[in-house]
Amino acid sequence: MAPPSWSNDPHDEPSNSPHSVANFEQAHHVDSHVGKTVGGGMLLDPLTLPPSAAPVSNAAAAVVPKNNWAALPASQESQRTRNPIRAVVDPIMADYRKNSSNTEATPTVPSKPFISLAVRANQNGLCSFIPSSSSSHFLFSTTSFLIIQLGDPTSSGNFEPCPIVQQVCTTSPSLSTDTAGYVNALGTDEARQVIAKYHSSWKNPLVGIPSRSIDVDHVLVASGCSGVLDLVLKALLDPGTCLLVPNPGFPLYQVIAESIGARVLPYNLLPEMDWEMDLQHIQKLIDENIGKVRAILVNNPSNPTGSVFRLPHLEDLVRLCNNNCLPIVADEIYGDLTFDETRPFVPLANVALSSSLSSSVLTESITTTASVPVIACSGIGKQFLVPGWRVGWAVFYDNHVQSLKPVEHGAKQLAQIVLGASHVAQAMATRVLSAALPMHDNDGSSPSSLQAEMIMWQRDLRDKLRSNAEVVQQSLSKAPGLVVHKALGAMYSMVTFDPSEFDFLSSSPLDTATAGEKLSTLLLQEESVFVLPGSCFGIPNAFRLVFCAPAMTLQQALDRLVAFSQRHHVGGK
Repeated sequence: MAPPSWSNDPHDEPSNSPHSVANFEQAHHVDSHVGKTVGGGMLLDPLTLPPSAAPVSNAAAAVVPKNNWAALPASQESQRTRNPIRAVVDPIMADYRKNSSNTEATPTVPSKPFISLAVRANQNGLCSFIPSSSSSHFLFSTTSFLIIQLGDPTSSGNFEPCPIVQQVCTTSPSLSTDTAGYVNALGTDEARQVIAKYHSSWKNPLVGIPSRSIDVDHVLVASGCSGVLDLVLKALLDPGTCLLVPNPGFPLYQVIAESIGARVLPYNLLPEMDWEMDLQHIQKLIDENIGKVRAILVNNPSNPTGSVFRLPHLEDLVRLCNNNCLPIVADEIYGDLTFDETRPFVPLANVALSSSLSSSVLTESITTTASVPVIACSGIGKQFLVPGWRVGWAVFYDNHVQSLKPVEHGAKQLAQIVLGASHVAQAMATRVLSAALPMHDNDGSSPSSLQAEMIMWQRDLRDKLRSNAEVVQQSLSKAPGLVVHKALGAMYSMVTFDPSEFDFLSSSPLDTATAGEKLSTLLLQEESVFVLPGSCFGIPNAFRLVFCAPAMTLQQALDRLVAFSQRHHVGGK
């Protein structure tokens, strides 16, 4: 079967078109004069909407009992919304709380300070708590709680936001007045302009591909990168359609898709290839779901693997997507947060623009003039270490037949519901990005003192991340049975293992927990160290850890992991 072709056939007028909106307003207009004829002859009282059904007779109304309240059904969308991480973690923490509160039944509850490579910490890398058996929350005390799990780089106090953040927060007296009003649902003009410049100015002397000039009209600002992904995926997907997502991958994509009634099709990442995408598997999934796959989501740099894709690999992906007329949603929230000079970050939109694609590893080269549309999703949170600001954005890079035009219009329509990110946060983000522009485009000009400080800050950030990643790699190399995959970006390491090499597996058919969940549970009980099981991200025999904690805290957690693996590895006793 020949691959489908990009199409620029005119679409049917959407229900939210200007004509439809006008008709809706005419049909639902409420006039201020009682009894006046409006909306095609309908009589309305003030503040009354047209009835949705014929009125019930007095006799029928009398039969209905009054004050007989019942539980109101939740919407289908809300019932379809399920957080996979909570589904895995809550039972583990409930079991830990139960064991911790029952010291008679469990006399071996560890007295070691709790280290979590998963949740928030204070500036010492510690978070004190007592597990409570009567509550789903933690009560805090003097017992230390160390953090190595949550993907918030600021939570441990080991990483400070960039210098311009402090200056913006302390020297912006006009923010209180300039940002008091509502904002354009698509983002402030200033924020969209600087985001367009920021993406247009991307340059890397190590990568010989062109940058792309961005029109501000194709920039959409929302509440964090997750808010942007929600708008984009809801504009792309319908019930019964499919989205290709990485496996292992961040579960948010699945949560959004399934809440819509769509399905996710996980494509494999290959650990033996630095977690590169299995392009043959992607093609197989497309072939098995012809007409249903709306897009592929690519996360680079990756959460949870810490991988950064090579340029030739991205070129092969673009070629595959072009051959299958498959648009790309690029989650690039970790963007420049890479720390291996041999593996720089390359925006997928720039790869799609490049005409000098290397030969494909899949098939013979296919020459075409069509380009692949890319929706790049990013934000200020992770690259500048201000995730609490909640400012994210999407940039729509269309192809020559404007394949993305209806989707972009749909995302902008959906944005009208919540009016984007906070006006204050957008104003501050605009100033941070403006100061970072000369640093970002590598134009050779001499930086200002503030820009020089930002360059030093970014260098220090990358050095710390690189050092911590190396500590993880070196320390866990002493842990029998654990395979640590080198992180090249973001702030995560994925650790895999063969369950048959450990003694904690149950033979009971009633035990449905994955090997990763069992390891996480037992590690928590015995060593007071918490890691996220790989099942949170789609793979059973693995766990993810975050290496943002201070060096001493991180090393302490890793030492306990080594001791745990030595104790339970079948060849380590």
